Amino acid sequence: MRISFMRVLGGSTLFLLLLLAAPLAVRGQDATDEEFQDFSELSIEELLNTTVTSSSKVEQSIMEAPNSIWVITAEEIRRSGARNVPEALRLAPGVYVAQIDGQKYVVTIGGFALNHYSNKILVLIDGVSVYEGRDGWVEWMSLPVSIDEIERIEVIRGPGGVTYGANAVNGVVNIFTKQGAGSGNYVNAFGGSQGYRSANAGAALSGADGKISSRVAVGYNEDEGLGMHGGEELYDGQNSYVVSARNTFDLGGNTRISLDGRYREGETKKPYNNTTQPDELYQYNSGIMKFRIDQKLDGGAEWYFHAYNRRNIRQKYTAPIDWQPYADSRTTDLEFQALVPFEALGQNKLIFGGGYRWGEEEFQTLVDDEQDYTVANAYVQHEWKPTEQLIWNAGVKYERVDLVDPTWQWRAALMYLPTKEHTFRVSAANAYRSPALSEMYNDLVIPLPPFPIVVPPGEAAVTFGIPGNDGLEPEQVISYEVGYRGLWGKRALVDLAYSYREYDHLISIYNADPGFWVPSGPPPAPLIGPFGVIWTWDDSGSATSQSVELGVNYAINEQLRLLLNYTYLDLEVDGDHMFAAYKDNNPRNFGRVQLSYTSPKGLMADLSARYVDEVEVYATEDDPTRSKIDDYWALDARLAQAFKMKGGDLEVGVVGANLNDEWHEEYMFLEALNGPTQVRKSFYGYVEYRVK
Repeated sequence: MRISFMRVLGGSTLFLLLLLAAPLAVRGQDATDEEFQDFSELSIEELLNTTVTSSSKVEQSIMEAPNSIWVITAEEIRRSGARNVPEALRLAPGVYVAQIDGQKYVVTIGGFALNHYSNKILVLIDGVSVYEGRDGWVEWMSLPVSIDEIERIEVIRGPGGVTYGANAVNGVVNIFTKQGAGSGNYVNAFGGSQGYRSANAGAALSGADGKISSRVAVGYNEDEGLGMHGGEELYDGQNSYVVSARNTFDLGGNTRISLDGRYREGETKKPYNNTTQPDELYQYNSGIMKFRIDQKLDGGAEWYFHAYNRRNIRQKYTAPIDWQPYADSRTTDLEFQALVPFEALGQNKLIFGGGYRWGEEEFQTLVDDEQDYTVANAYVQHEWKPTEQLIWNAGVKYERVDLVDPTWQWRAALMYLPTKEHTFRVSAANAYRSPALSEMYNDLVIPLPPFPIVVPPGEAAVTFGIPGNDGLEPEQVISYEVGYRGLWGKRALVDLAYSYREYDHLISIYNADPGFWVPSGPPPAPLIGPFGVIWTWDDSGSATSQSVELGVNYAINEQLRLLLNYTYLDLEVDGDHMFAAYKDNNPRNFGRVQLSYTSPKGLMADLSARYVDEVEVYATEDDPTRSKIDDYWALDARLAQAFKMKGGDLEVGVVGANLNDEWHEEYMFLEALNGPTQVRKSFYGYVEYRVK
């Protein structure tokens, strides 16, 4: 299946109109040279000169990145009022975020929103993948990172398979945390509606000679979730604490070793499928240990090796039964990469490396309680810069996941820089998503009841079952992109991208057997059932999509800054069973705008509004029933005052979220029994002391 010519033409036209309109929107604010000597100009130019590492795992200017990438800074997160990673991701163009309940979020890039399973985004914390191979998702609530410890988030929109391998289908979210001397010290406390309470502290330490540096942080937060609605307690609160330590040792000779550890433990108070069982709880323990060595060599060459171990344990408590093991995920990774620059018809960079992963999953409903797997890969990338205006980037990765056939993932990109302030890019890439273990080896069975039942021939002798499908092939995407990134009027950074993508072998669960009914007694007794109901997975889906994504960071003057992002997404899904649910699970239009004010006296005010188009969150080809979420606006505000203190700054503030409505619907969890969960208006206040 292909998107029609008129749809492609329409998306391309929208891309061109936005490209032409972006400079016009900021030209009226151009000023004389004297007016440029202020903080706003310097900060925008710093954004232009930002170095990113997510595109090729080496530092490079954001203007030379071979894919669509957006950087969310720590200051932008703080000014937005976000208190978790999904909320912070709303600051990036192309990222759709909707709150499902008090703890869960749907987060997608390029569509395919289906519950909290962000199975087409790869998420990393300081280079460590937190993608769960068991269910093929990212468990946002258990990420072992404090929002106050994030230095920046690099968001790649589009395939990242050539760099990161399987599961980087529609994008990569790379979270970088603070480290070492100069990263600042702080202590803060928060309190607000819905029982929200939080306290956090972080400190940077270093040896007298500067060769040893450390950063330690600790945090605690809890809330009551969405609280009461319609007189009913929703039971979706949580509490958790997080600790982290990053240690760096300078060995001399441009060699550095780092040892990092982080851990989060918490409880969630809501069962996955309804809001009526307050005694059912989940507990998670998530930890990462990482070793890395880097060395820079003469002539610009460099290499690194890192090894890490990650573990995520989940337990379940249902009264009166005590805590019981529910899931245990363990991965150990080794990775090596080298960069070799050389001259040949211009500047060249050769990047090559490889990695190996051991994975082990324990889960109650797998065929074997413990399932092992391995992943091996090798890759090479080449960047060629024949002139200052042209950059060619190409790469290929071979990857073998022992559960499926090997894959080849590739990327090719051409960048044209007419000046250092403007970049035009065309690129193409592919990526794969490996089937999750639960999709291949699930073995959930509810046996028949104890009374006699005659099972018809060909029917399953169970009440209900969800077996896996070990013949699934990896999902595949091929993406074609054109993009622009540039600085206008020395005050506005503009990022604009258009993409067209084709997907094959999309995996979805479907009803393979609706089951049978049996008489409850002699005629005319009614029938009872169904029994023998079977659901399983299929990989016959395909899709095409096109999207336009715009991001603007505009310093209006010394005191005012505008952040804006907008996304248009047209997704067409073809296939049987539940693939129709993918199509309308995604808003066609969504975006966010934020205006921030900072006075010389330390007063800060931030006002933001986000718009999300309507979403139809439940539909199958067999059951066209729709549960529609209307389009909505949500208004957030933050007001804070900073005071100069001896040795640091004291800041007090208040934040309000979803201020324009007491309640509004954002999404419906597909297994929800009580319909869409509504998100409510909320407030919190805080006090923070920072030492630079």
